[in-house]
Amino acid sequence: MPASDGGTAAPDCSLKDLRFVCAFAQQCAPFQLAHLAHSLCPAILGHEYLKAGLILALAGGVRKHERDASSVATRGDVHVLLVGDPGLGKSQLLRAAAAAAPRGLYVCSNTSTAAGLTV
Repeated sequence: MPASDGGTAAPDCSLKDLRFVCAFAQQCAPFQLAHLAHSLCPAILGHEYLKAGLILALAGGVRKHERDASSVATRGDVHVLLVGDPGLGKSQLLRAAAAAAPRGLYVCSNTSTAAGLTV
C-alpha cells in the first residue's frame, strides 16, 4: 500500500504488533539481532552470522534513486545465495527464511532451469 511520503510502501501493522515490537526492543536490548537470529530455524545450531544475514535480508533494503528524476529507481530488495559443503543446513535455513517472509520464495537450483531462475 503506497504511503503519502513519495510512494514508499509501509507494512500494515496493528496496534498489537507495534506493542510487541516495542516490548521486544526493550526486553532484548541491546541484543535484538542476536535474539532474532537464534529464533530463525532453531533446529540448526550455530551459524549466527549466516542467520543474522538472513534476518537482515528479510528486513529488506531501501529503494535507490527513488526521488531523483534523472536516475532510474532500483530495487533495494536483497537476494540470498548460500554456497557451501553438503550437510551444513543451507536448505533448512533458506526454507525457514522463505517461510518467514511474506513474499518469500524458495527455489532449488537442482529442479529449476536457468530461464526459470531469471524470470
